Amino acid sequence: HWRVRLSAAEVAAALPQAGAVEQSWLPWLKPAWWQLRGLFQSHYDMAAHAVRPRWSDALRWLQQDYDAAAALAATVADIERGWQVDDVDAFSAQIEQLHARSAALSPALLLFQHALSSGAYADLPGLLALEPLCSAALRALDAGWTDIEHLTLRQLQDEVAAGEAAGAWLPLVAPGLAALQQTPPAFAHAARTWQGAPEALELAMARASLARLYRDDAALARQDGIQLDQLCARLGGHLRELQALNARVILERRRNHFLAQLALANSGAGQLDAAQKEFKKAYTAGRRELENEFSKVMRYKAIRELASGPSGLVVRDLKPVWMMSPLSISDTLPLEADYFDVVIFDEASQIPVEEAVPSLYRGPQVIVVGDEMQLPPTNFFGTQADPDEADEELLADLSSDSFLNQAAKSLPSTMLRWHYRSRSEALITFSNHRFYDGSLVTIPDHALVQPALPIALRAGDPVAPALAQALQRPISFHYLTDGLYRDRRNPAEAGYIAQLVRQLLNDSHGHGLTLGVVAFSEAQQDEIVQALKTLAGQDPAFSALLDAAYEREEDGQFCGLFIKNLENVQGDERDLIIMSVCYGYDSQRKMLMNFGPINRAGGEKRLNVVFSRAKRHMFLVSSIKHSDIRNDYNPGAFALKAYLQFAELSSLGDQAGARQVITLMGGKVTVQRRAELHPVVAQLRAALLDRGWLVDTGIGESSLRCDLGVRHAGDSAYRLGILVDTDAHYAAPDLVERYLQQPNLLSGAGWRLLRVLSKDWVAQPELVLQQVLDALASAETVAGDADATA
Repeated sequence: HWRVRLSAAEVAAALPQAGAVEQSWLPWLKPAWWQLRGLFQSHYDMAAHAVRPRWSDALRWLQQDYDAAAALAATVADIERGWQVDDVDAFSAQIEQLHARSAALSPALLLFQHALSSGAYADLPGLLALEPLCSAALRALDAGWTDIEHLTLRQLQDEVAAGEAAGAWLPLVAPGLAALQQTPPAFAHAARTWQGAPEALELAMARASLARLYRDDAALARQDGIQLDQLCARLGGHLRELQALNARVILERRRNHFLAQLALANSGAGQLDAAQKEFKKAYTAGRRELENEFSKVMRYKAIRELASGPSGLVVRDLKPVWMMSPLSISDTLPLEADYFDVVIFDEASQIPVEEAVPSLYRGPQVIVVGDEMQLPPTNFFGTQADPDEADEELLADLSSDSFLNQAAKSLPSTMLRWHYRSRSEALITFSNHRFYDGSLVTIPDHALVQPALPIALRAGDPVAPALAQALQRPISFHYLTDGLYRDRRNPAEAGYIAQLVRQLLNDSHGHGLTLGVVAFSEAQQDEIVQALKTLAGQDPAFSALLDAAYEREEDGQFCGLFIKNLENVQGDERDLIIMSVCYGYDSQRKMLMNFGPINRAGGEKRLNVVFSRAKRHMFLVSSIKHSDIRNDYNPGAFALKAYLQFAELSSLGDQAGARQVITLMGGKVTVQRRAELHPVVAQLRAALLDRGWLVDTGIGESSLRCDLGVRHAGDSAYRLGILVDTDAHYAAPDLVERYLQQPNLLSGAGWRLLRVLSKDWVAQPELVLQQVLDALASAETVAGDADATA
């Protein structure tokens, strides 16, 4: 607040005086005080301050102003001299604008700016070192703009300005541009300048990559479907030879082992050490004992006695493999540790733990085979509190713990996924998805199920039409409209089943099929047996056929007609299974939701046993439909209800409805159907449709599927199945399973197959299509010859 500013020299002279006066005790006694007082009264406005400053402070502030002005003048002079500018203020404004623009730069450009401003590039070597930074900048520009090497600086500036104007979409394309910059320059340039559809560019690049791959791998370039079929045929022959050789090697090893034991036992004592002499003595005694036993005609020694001691050494060499039940092992063989090298338990779900332990003791290694979704050990001595709730004297105790359950808790397990029994996939589809989470591998049906009318009969109706219709499909639902349930029996179902059995044994269509009948109760089992006896008593010809059916054998194996119930049918299988539900309404049209053992805990396991017994056909004979079962909160009743509906829809040929039942009941589908077809499958299907064929894709209910099935309208089976090397094909890790087992299983199930490689289709689609059409023409000729012969 100086009224009159002192000069810089005056400030420099007055400031020390003011400091000295302010530090004295009686400043007014000094002349300097009066001089300074007069100076400030005339030159400085003290009233402008709320708090009066000291004279020295006011002088110091003025001196700082002079120092700042001098520094500014020096800086301006330096700027004018160093930057060759006349207007420093205008130059400063330009610098501020540059700083403002720098703040808006991307991180990459900020780093570039920092490198330029570091001073490292001020001389010629520095300028040469600037080349990598400039190259990086050019690469960054090249990632966003094409052909920048042909642009002038002004054109490049305009392009960058246009990019800045469209900055809203730059963050969206920046990741793609960055990824594109990592690709070969030719591809990056083509991708940015391509005017056609993106798919066309992708196809061109794929063809170029494929051509390069073929150039690098001549063997792959030569491979085609014909060569692959030849290699698979050779591999199949080698595998069959290997299996036969393995069997011969095993037998020869056992034979040589026995001969070596004999040679050792026949050797002179002078050639043997102490252990060998002891063995010679025991083995010779064992041979002598067995030879003596074989010469007897009575009073034989017990097997347990012969299998132990010296004779046991010889017995194990003669018979290295024993097939016995756990109880027979305990009764027959000595309790010796490591009596066998390996102990294998089959159907382990039916073996109690206490019966398995003695067998376990006899071997150092154990293999346990069984199905936890089937019946556990039978409770032979269980009592029934209510005879209306259980119909069996031998009722499986589902609360008991089988040896399989215990083994599954502590031993590593392997799922045996291949289902070998059912010749039709529909027979096992329900159990596969309801009880095994869809993990079983089943063979797709070659035959086509045509829509059909329901099979509904009353007592006395002829069974021949129903039988003829039922034999045309794997699962048939036979609904008896007047069947009544009383005293745990259903006479109408028993009589109808007896008529079916007679018709099957008399009918040429049923000739050769092995038969089995399963009832849901022991009482109904007896009713069916009595119905057959009554019918046989009235028909001597049928009586003879029935007796022969009961005693039937094939290849030395018993495969005769059986009539069993839920509790004792496990382990059996037949071509055709007739199942009697038995339960139904009484004469008052009342129905109790009491399904005997099915209502008990684990009742669904009993049903699973029955559902999986048939190899070719399942006849479900019932006096009720699924809608009649109302206690579906019970797991067993719910499974029965679902299967009744599944069987009824399957019998009508409604496969989509049957699949829906599995979905609604919570059945798991491990292998999902692809929403989009494999490109080769889709193109081949379209080509065949254009030529008038009907084509189904993804045929099958498990992981094993036929990619395309070709047919005409009205065909009873597919004319041709086509296998394509899709992604699912290459996902199978086992090459033998992929190229041999799966095609062989399909061929064994009646499929006429053709393999199409994607490589062949891409290279020569017309040739591959002609091969398919030729195979279809050949199939039509074979079908025509078969019809003419029939």
